[in-house]
Amino acid sequence: MEVGLLTPAQQEHMVGLLLALHEHYHPSRALDRALVHKHLRDNLCGPHSQIRLVTAEVGGELLGFAAI
Repeated sequence: MEVGLLTPAQQEHMVGLLLALHEHYHPSRALDRALVHKHLRDNLCGPHSQIRLVTAEVGGELLGFAAI
């Protein structure tokens, strides 16, 4: 298992995790993938963000994340 800060190469996989998390808590409300990707890029990973996303990856598959 590799644990580290979210890399640009992992962002598309991270969008999938965020969509799965949303689906778990709000199954009747679908989100647009492009909107989630924009939010990740511009807000969560943006230059003014006060958080860092840490990921856990095994064999190239992103399994989870934490915001610190």
